[in-house]
Amino acid sequence: MVYWYSTYLYEQASAATGVPLDQFLAGKDPEISAEVDRTLAMASQRFMPDISATFEGLPPIVMQAQQLLQQFKPQQPADPTQVLMAETQRKAQADQAKAQADQARIGLEQAKMASQTEIENRRMELERLRIQREMELDAIKRQEREMELEARMAMNREDNMTAKELAVFEAEQGIKTPYSTGRGINPNP
Repeated sequence: MVYWYSTYLYEQASAATGVPLDQFLAGKDPEISAEVDRTLAMASQRFMPDISATFEGLPPIVMQAQQLLQQFKPQQPADPTQVLMAETQRKAQADQAKAQADQARIGLEQAKMASQTEIENRRMELERLRIQREMELDAIKRQEREMELEARMAMNREDNMTAKELAVFEAEQGIKTPYSTGRGINPNP
């Protein structure tokens, strides 16, 4: 029990510090040795409930050891019906444990499939939304191009009308005016 106690404290303190305590015990530095002693004392206080709980289970272990010794005594031959009943009961328990494990495995597989289905559904929804947005942006760009073309065509019509009016005016007056019309759709006529 003392060996177990010291080994348990050593392992817990090493785990808490993240470094095996052997590294600290190897040196002869009294300050480090004192710090290791304090660490082990704190570990002893911290883990005493765990240790006590472990040792509480010791009386049943001693009783089990006594029962084990009793088993080495010659026993009365067992009743075959009891042996068969015990074997049947053992098999039934094994079958039940296997069925529970199978149910747990099936439940995990179903949960995994449901999760994958949900992920795929979300991915598809995001893809649908992306395509819808692209279509909306394309429609907006197309509408902008159509509006620009209509504006240019309107400007061209107005320029043509102005050019006709200037030509008529110049013909009627017999003079050349310093005015010109816009360039319309074709900036380099």
